[in-house]
Amino acid sequence: MRKISATQVVRTSFFVDLADIMLNVLVAFVSGSAVMFVEALQGGVDLFTSGLLLVGIKRSRRSSDKRHPFGYGREIYFWTLISSLVMLTVTATLSFYHGWQHLFYPQQISHTTLALVVLLIGFITNSYALSLSYKRLKGNQTGMSVWKLFTTSVLIETKATFILDLMGVMSASFGFVALLLYTLTGNSQFDGMGAMVIGLGIALFAILLVLDVKDLLIGRSVDPLIEHDIE
Repeated sequence: MRKISATQVVRTSFFVDLADIMLNVLVAFVSGSAVMFVEALQGGVDLFTSGLLLVGIKRSRRSSDKRHPFGYGREIYFWTLISSLVMLTVTATLSFYHGWQHLFYPQQISHTTLALVVLLIGFITNSYALSLSYKRLKGNQTGMSVWKLFTTSVLIETKATFILDLMGVMSASFGFVALLLYTLTGNSQFDGMGAMVIGLGIALFAILLVLDVKDLLIGRSVDPLIEHDIE
């Protein structure tokens, strides 16, 4: 099997996010849906985050010099930490707040069929990006759970991308269910609830990534089972 590089994983996520934001901004504007607004917001921040990770990958590959005799490899941790904080403070907060507003001050939503189609497209594209992230995390390992792979891997840029793509899949899923319930019941509060659930999910994943970066920055040891896969 052809080896998947960190750059390939992050670039795939970047272009998926770019497609997401273009579609979601348009649909959020015409539908007035809180879920679609949150999807557009998440796509924008994920695009920014993927861009930071690409910068981090490039800068971390610089050769060692007198000032940094051990190289710049750990710089990717810094950029990942910044990305995580942006997810937590911007995306999660605004998503939850916007959902809260729509929950207590519900508004009518239009073009729900279009919104559902776009959410389905987002689910498919983010699932593809997620599969690449997972394959890189997995490497040659067999018999390990996703949680074990995630918590023991030192491929921090891939872990960040994995979380971004997983959030994209889950957000599209929650959003689809929320808008489907609205379509069936006519209760637009489901739209607000969906946005709030997405916001809480983003916050949870961002905190998980921040804690993982912290462990790597202070020198967490590598699991012996995957030591030979470290690049």
